[in-house]
Amino acid sequence: MYKKISLVVLSCLLLAAGQSFGFNEGLWHMDENSGTAAAEASGNHGAFTSVSGEYSWTTPGYNAAGAAVQTTDPCNNSYLSASLSGGGITTNYLEMEAWLKPTGRADDGTQVLTIDGAGGIQLGPRNGQPTINDATIRMLVLANGSEWIESGVSATPLFDGNWHKVTGIFDSTGAVTFLQVLFDDVDQGKAFYGAGKTAAIGSTAYIGANAWDPSFASQRYIGAIDEVRIIPEPATLSLLALGGLLLRRRKA
Repeated sequence: MYKKISLVVLSCLLLAAGQSFGFNEGLWHMDENSGTAAAEASGNHGAFTSVSGEYSWTTPGYNAAGAAVQTTDPCNNSYLSASLSGGGITTNYLEMEAWLKPTGRADDGTQVLTIDGAGGIQLGPRNGQPTINDATIRMLVLANGSEWIESGVSATPLFDGNWHKVTGIFDSTGAVTFLQVLFDDVDQGKAFYGAGKTAAIGSTAYIGANAWDPSFASQRYIGAIDEVRIIPEPATLSLLALGGLLLRRRKA
């Protein structure tokens, strides 16, 4: 009797631990078409706002009914940032996506969508590396606080004047860790790593900026961006599976 109660209590504690992070999915539709901020749809996180006011609205967005945010000057030094509620966690799953219509190329790897402490979606070469292909899409993540891991090269016809959906995934929920890039929901391949890696999620998301040093003007995103989404999963949620396993074994 006491063992069953203790297992139920354990499961409740694990559930509470998973929920205590309070970091929920973020979604920015970019449909305001006026003003200086793109609100987060659920109210969980802050709005994306331009740091120096050099972004504008454009219509239509990726769908005819909406709007999007676009750079106004290919040579500007502007980027957007949004505060993330519940940041300062580690995660074993992070998915980042956005609809893009780029109109220019950055000199040192375009930072499309990034989170401080975690990395994110990048176009072009990794910082300091020779240009491989201007349309290359990468997902870069700082794993375990010290090790860069990346999805590798996924060359696509991104600069064709059309809207394209780009998704980057970090996943260490299984036996191995992998990074994956999808282009218009088509898998561009995975890069596999050892098990047990986690990524940190900080308190700020960026569009067009290096999350570690937003002052790098050579890494700005040039073009339109729409429907930005960030989907995390706290690393300690894996403990819930352990709690469930213990309960199942006790019943057996």
